[in-house]
Parts: sequence; C-alpha cells; structure tokens
Amino acid sequence: MEAVQMLLRSYQELLSGDYESSRKTANDLAEFESKVDHNVGQLKNQIIESRIFSSTKYEVLEIVQLLEESVDKTMEAARIMTLRKLEAPEIEMLEGTEGEPGFDRIFHLLVRISDETHSTLELAQKNLIDAGRRADRVEEVEEEIDKIKLRLLGELYVSEDKLKIMSLLQLKELILALDSIADAFEDVSDEVERVASLAAP
Repeated sequence: MEAVQMLLRSYQELLSGDYESSRKTANDLAEFESKVDHNVGQLKNQIIESRIFSSTKYEVLEIVQLLEESVDKTMEAARIMTLRKLEAPEIEMLEGTEGEPGFDRIFHLLVRISDETHSTLELAQKNLIDAGRRADRVEEVEEEIDKIKLRLLGELYVSEDKLKIMSLLQLKELILALDSIADAFEDVSDEVERVASLAAP
C-alpha cells in the first residue's frame, strides 16, 4: 500500500509546482515496483512449493497476482501524471472547483481503499468470514471513485476549449488510470469475498 502513498506524494509535489520532485517520486515508485515484481516472483515460487492444498494455493496466488497488478497500475498512473510538466490550466483542473470532489478526493480515496484492502487481508489471516464481510467497504470506496471519475470526465470535455489536446489526453488517461487502481483493489476484495463464501458453513 506504500505505492499509493508514493503516488499521493508525487501528486502533492506536482500541485505545489515542484515538477522535479514529483518526477523523482514517480521514479522511486518505478524502483519500488521492480522490487515488488521480484518479491512477488519469489513468493509465488514459495506458495507453489508449499504443502498447502492445491485449491488454496490457487486462491492465494490469485490474490498475490491481483495485488501485484494494483502496484503496476499505480506506477502507470504516476508515469502518466509526470509525463510532461503541467501548465496552469491543467493544475487548475487537478485542483478542481470548490465544493466539488475532484482529483484530490480521488487520491485520498485511493489511500483509503488501499488501507481497507490491507486491513481485509490482515483479517483474512485470522477470520476469513469476517474478512469477506469487511470486503464490502472496499466496494463502497470504489463506487465513490467511479462517481468522481464520471464527473471529472464530463468536466474535462466541457473544458476542451481551455486545454491543449495533449493536456486533455494526459488528464483523461490519468482519470482512467486512477480508476483502474481502485478497480484492482476491488478485484482483491472480491477474491477475498469469493474465498470467504466458499469457506462459509
């Protein structure tokens, strides 16, 4: 869940006008992703070689794979966000309008959804049934992100006369990339929920 914190930091640096720091944080995230990929490869081998039941192995491997995808998608969002230095109208779009949830809200919801996913996985190690129930919290946060995504996409198309084509494309891709991170966390919680339903008496 460290990856989402790094993404938030990169976003905050970008908003403060410190593009170089934002880009450096995105590069740090790329290094973090490489380490995760390496560790996941080792973990998968350990799971395969373990003595747990085949069906359980498959379920654990699936959750590990989905978590790895969430880190990959987080890295992709950081790459899109720091692709080029944003200008004032783009920063204005990122900051959003007063009273309306915008990018800032999405980034904070991503931190929350990653924390909820982490808590769900920790609980699954103790009580799978309770973890399955807790997975609903992840879905609620993902639904809120979906609503903001649709509003931001609509706002983006209304603003096309104010923004350059590259800006429009970059912001659209960023909106979709952030949404895909939330979807990846929801996939993890869905899998926990599925496993919990199989374990239920």
